[in-house]
Amino acid sequence: MDTAISLSDVTKRFTRKGLPAVHAVDRVSLEVSDHEFVCVVGPSGCGKSTLLRILAGLTPVTEGRAAISGETVVSPRQDVGIVFQKPVLLPWFTVFDNIMLPIKIYGLSEEKASAAARQLIELVTLTGFEKSYPHELSGGMQQRVALARALVHDPKMLLMDEPFGALDAMTRQVMNVELMRIWETRKKTVLLITHDIAEAVFLADRVFVMSARPGRILETLQIELPRPRRLQAMTDPRFADYVQHIQKLLGLDESAAMLGH
Repeated sequence: MDTAISLSDVTKRFTRKGLPAVHAVDRVSLEVSDHEFVCVVGPSGCGKSTLLRILAGLTPVTEGRAAISGETVVSPRQDVGIVFQKPVLLPWFTVFDNIMLPIKIYGLSEEKASAAARQLIELVTLTGFEKSYPHELSGGMQQRVALARALVHDPKMLLMDEPFGALDAMTRQVMNVELMRIWETRKKTVLLITHDIAEAVFLADRVFVMSARPGRILETLQIELPRPRRLQAMTDPRFADYVQHIQKLLGLDESAAMLGH
């Protein structure tokens, strides 16, 4: 399989006027294959989101190299879709118009894309809400719009930064199942950032576990749970083993683990 995403000894330091530099990420190397679904998990402030912003072309590396499909990342790319923790929808745009936004930005054919947008609306189960505005939607529905918007221009890969972190636990589980279903349908390469260990194990082919800042890769874990996955996968004894292994890597005690941190 071809390599879709590559980080080679990536280090990032943020300089602040009159203040010490923040060493966010230290010599991170990883590779993601085409159509693979990987998660990056680690404690808050460990540099997970910084890695995603580097791959998205929003933050330059200090040292090392980030590449998409073998090309060094120097700016945002049209073949990458991004979903952030907040859906960032334009409040004066309808669901349909928000989904079509990348088509306008990239100057693509709106006639062709409108059919794709309608298919995506069906795929993310928002049929009937095409003319609704963001304030008329629940948080989960807004994230479905953000996901459809990230897919409308048919990117090769999705970068997702805590996409369900602001949702309640029940809605988050529903969205994880929906994301699995969409990934199985579209087979995009996905890199998802999360601090939720169970979410990472449920979704991923592989999990990259990061240390506290400066973020380093502690271990890469292959998740050998059968696909397609549904919530029943969480009852598999191997699921609990993976979660506990990652908890130990991160030094979490039993009480924190029971709280889902």
